[in-house]
Amino acid sequence: TLTSARFTPIPDTEPGETVSISVQLKAPQMETAAVAQWKMVDEDELLYFPDRYSVGLALYVLVGHGF
Repeated sequence: TLTSARFTPIPDTEPGETVSISVQLKAPQMETAAVAQWKMVDEDELLYFPDRYSVGLALYVLVGHGF
């Protein structure tokens, strides 16, 4: 599985504004395909958009040679 820090801070962003978010992932040490998923929460760990984006943001990663 992929691993990352539990939380990544996101700068304050106004509606319609764009922000770049970077997350360091640790990949498995074998050839595989993996999925990492994130959801955005506030400082009290309450979900933003709880009725939308049920999966959150999904990142598909291929690890290994020849992919």
